[in-house]
Amino acid sequence: MQKRITQINDCFTEMWHKYNVWIILLMISLLFDTLTTINFMTKGSIYFEMHPLVRHSALLLGPVAGTILSAFCYKTIVSVCLALYLKRLRFWILFTPTIISFLAGIYNLSTF
Repeated sequence: MQKRITQINDCFTEMWHKYNVWIILLMISLLFDTLTTINFMTKGSIYFEMHPLVRHSALLLGPVAGTILSAFCYKTIVSVCLALYLKRLRFWILFTPTIISFLAGIYNLSTF
């Protein structure tokens, strides 16, 4: 068990050194998307949200806590874990949600 934990730690350290800019950009774009989603949910309605996970967690926990949990925390954890697991696709796993989240944030700004 200890050996496996050490392997995961080494893999994450290697990924961080090579892709730290993309991990930071991913987190910034997810934060931008999260804040703009909270903005339009508080001004409009939770039902306007297109992403089912974000919509349902916002219905359960409220527009702020549910959006932070699902739109920022969950998406960050899933992207990083997937990038750890699929070594050959790391760039695309980090690049694609970064662009999509940035565009979603821009769309959210144009909504309200």
